[in-house]
Amino acid sequence: LLRGQSRFKEAIESYQKAIELDPCFKRAYVDLQYTWIESEQLQQLITFYRQCIEREPDFPLAWGNLGDVLTEQGQLEEAISCYQTSAYKKAVASNPNLAEVDWKPKKEHGPDFVIIGAARCGTSSLYMYLSRYPQIMSPHKKELNFFSKYYNQGIDWYLAHFPSITDTPNFLAGEASPNYFDCTESAQRMFQFFPKVKLIVLLRNPVDRAISCYYHNFYHGREKRTLEDALALEKQRLENLTESELLQTGYRHPNNLLGSLYVYKLKRWMEIFPREQFLIVKSEDFYSNPKIVMSTIIAFLGLSDQKFFQYPKCNGRSYTPISQDLRQMLTDFFRPHNQKLEEYLGMSFNWD
Repeated sequence: LLRGQSRFKEAIESYQKAIELDPCFKRAYVDLQYTWIESEQLQQLITFYRQCIEREPDFPLAWGNLGDVLTEQGQLEEAISCYQTSAYKKAVASNPNLAEVDWKPKKEHGPDFVIIGAARCGTSSLYMYLSRYPQIMSPHKKELNFFSKYYNQGIDWYLAHFPSITDTPNFLAGEASPNYFDCTESAQRMFQFFPKVKLIVLLRNPVDRAISCYYHNFYHGREKRTLEDALALEKQRLENLTESELLQTGYRHPNNLLGSLYVYKLKRWMEIFPREQFLIVKSEDFYSNPKIVMSTIIAFLGLSDQKFFQYPKCNGRSYTPISQDLRQMLTDFFRPHNQKLEEYLGMSFNWD
């Protein structure tokens, strides 16, 4: 609630109080990862996380979050050490036998797969499901954002987030940063270091994604306008852009409609990476039958399928249904772009 009102300092204090009551309260640590931190709060948070580690030295999230605030302060060497410790402790917590294995001091090879987008299309749920597979090891948090926001921190900073044991053939490493899909530089940057990485993309009905994106920003205090006003203004701006301009346009706020124009983002990626390294997943299929879709994804990653009985939805939020007129307006707006997407991929999405 406080974070949604842009009262970030108070929100941080509330999360800290929750952690003081329960040093292993995962939800509070995760929420802190997505809360705006003012520069004057960084040192206090560093002290706080150090105290958490003193109380619970084997709790991976405390180490990872400490690495995050150290990164923001420019203390990269110590941040890297924290990430490596977090990755090790998370791996051992999930499989205690790994404590008996001889680990390399640091990871040297890139991730095996990256979920690059699109935001508000089910990436959190997919990341959670994949993290449950014993052969897959993930960082302390979703959205490392290295190839978009933190590229200047260097490749050692990035690789430190993954357990070094994933350089062996028994395990896979992967991450999910949906803003890679929007960033115009991410594909080339990733290809420069990891040209063989497998890429997973979830695509949702663009009308539903646009609405979800609006409410996500509204909830987090980044949007104050009404849904109708926000979408109408963005639509007006986008209608004046040529296809060439859309291809060159990266993330910009608001990203409700722009983030749903998938074909232009995919073209940027597929001009750099071979088509066979992509798995395109229709979000509606993923939502309605996760068991079948997960089997496809696991096969794409070269793993043996394991059956889970529960596929809980992650980051779901209910909101007031939009009017039929607004839905029709959005459907009409997206139709030509969806047609281009289907032609480009040779896939049918049936979003109309």
